[in-house]
Amino acid sequence: MAPDQVFAGMPLDDFKAAVSRLVSAMGYLAGPPESVLGGFVLRAEKEEPPGRSDTMFHVFVSDKSASLSDIKYALDSGKKKDKPKTVVLSTAGFSEGALTYCGKHGIGVINPQELENLMKKHRLLPESGRRKLFELAFDLGMTLAEAREHFERHRGKKMLGFGSEERVTEISGRYAPVGRFEISREEEVATGFAKMQKTVKSSNTFHVNLATGDLYYVSSGLGKKPSLASSDMLLQLLPLPVNSARMLASILKTGAATLEELNGRFELFYAENRADFMLLLEHGFIAQTPDRKGFLPNLTLPEFANIRYDLNRHSPVSKTVSSDYEVDELKLGSRDILGLLELLFAGRGEIKEVAYLPYYTCRYTDDRGRTRTAVLPAPKYNA
Repeated sequence: MAPDQVFAGMPLDDFKAAVSRLVSAMGYLAGPPESVLGGFVLRAEKEEPPGRSDTMFHVFVSDKSASLSDIKYALDSGKKKDKPKTVVLSTAGFSEGALTYCGKHGIGVINPQELENLMKKHRLLPESGRRKLFELAFDLGMTLAEAREHFERHRGKKMLGFGSEERVTEISGRYAPVGRFEISREEEVATGFAKMQKTVKSSNTFHVNLATGDLYYVSSGLGKKPSLASSDMLLQLLPLPVNSARMLASILKTGAATLEELNGRFELFYAENRADFMLLLEHGFIAQTPDRKGFLPNLTLPEFANIRYDLNRHSPVSKTVSSDYEVDELKLGSRDILGLLELLFAGRGEIKEVAYLPYYTCRYTDDRGRTRTAVLPAPKYNA
């Protein structure tokens, strides 16, 4: 089968996911695919001497060769202040003029045969039509039958003739892309009887679903099996302007702040700063104190040192995992999440990797025809 037929035979979402995983396998940290005319782009970064470099992968999805005008369009769509490197890929090859232009301007080219070979090398081509393979994934800790038992136990039931009776109508297994973010920071703490100030360095790892924005943590207790829980706090905060997030982080750190203190820190007498601050009140992230002289946060910042946020301490991860389960599309930029985590925890961070988390979804239907969906994370936990 010719390479362009191989790729044309793949659903577009599967092809996007395969290219994303290929870019990751090549040592890059990539953002979510962005649809553009004639294909999609991936903005990625890589640690290379003398430092981190940005690369834009522009993928042409067509049954026609990419032309010179297509390449020029790709360059225009990727223009940024920092002028990232550009690599172009095509499912149907490139015209002679396009190849000549790329050679003159230092644009990387991956033709269909090279793309097929790279995908074969990293085992990213579909097997038996639909089988998915991952470079890195959390081990599956629950069978489909066990998931069904869980969902059956948690379906709605009538009580003394009241309420609605639910039935399980559909269960499916999926994988979610989860970014691992390592945050480090320094704090001044008082130690000893003399309460001398000492600088203490600490770090922790946080795992965030790059499709939904959920921040994961492991819930456990005495005599209780560990389970995966999540918070949607990051998803709520991501749309905020950076200045608003910085103000909220300041209030979260101190637990409260007077208007005078906030004026000193953020100069709220400037209209632009005042507008950013008012967003926090309008969206309910903060509230006035009863005496109306200060503000309290309506959110609780995760405890920075709590190891339950580091999933790798609790769940094993394997390389080159194969599965028939569908894969969620990356929708959130890892850089945006990293920047927010750095603000909230007043530290410096790094995006370490993306691993795929198995989970099950269940659709319930009640006796009135109404439906609801439940989600059950299903990683394996360390003994």
